[in-house]
Amino acid sequence: MNWFKICTVSILALCLAAPVCMAGEGKEKGRGKGKMDLTETQKEKMKAIKEERKASNKANRERMKDIKSRLREALKAEKPDEAAIKKILAEVKTERANQHKQMEAMEAKMEAILTPIQMAKMVLKKGDRQHGKDGDRGDRKERRWKDDGDQDDDADRGDRRERRRKHHEEEEDDD
Repeated sequence: MNWFKICTVSILALCLAAPVCMAGEGKEKGRGKGKMDLTETQKEKMKAIKEERKASNKANRERMKDIKSRLREALKAEKPDEAAIKKILAEVKTERANQHKQMEAMEAKMEAILTPIQMAKMVLKKGDRQHGKDGDRGDRKERRWKDDGDQDDDADRGDRRERRRKHHEEEEDDD
């Protein structure tokens, strides 16, 4: 009977202590981690770059949405025109290349503003947000390539992307 009481008291103590022990972990996550210690001038310049990037990204998303819409329509045709599809695929490739160039230009602007230490902190912070704390993406890649043709899944995926994009923008605005 004493053994049972000891086990019960131990489990109860662990259950009560767990929230207290875990309370400190939240401080390392998200916003407070990796502060870049920007000067006021740097903050202003970075804010301008973020606004420029935000507008650019919105325009890029709209263009890509239009291109993909045309691609879907071309594929829905009773007899899809391969030449037209190739042309649209070339547009997708060109748009992605343009987006990549824009991203590199934005990063070059940030490098001109930030010190090497600040830039390193930003790179690490960006990696933590995209890939999780340990850099592992888990099974996201597998889910990404799963294609059962269900339009609702595509809509859900778009909703998740939109929520994730808004979350990242909020995090950036807090910096």
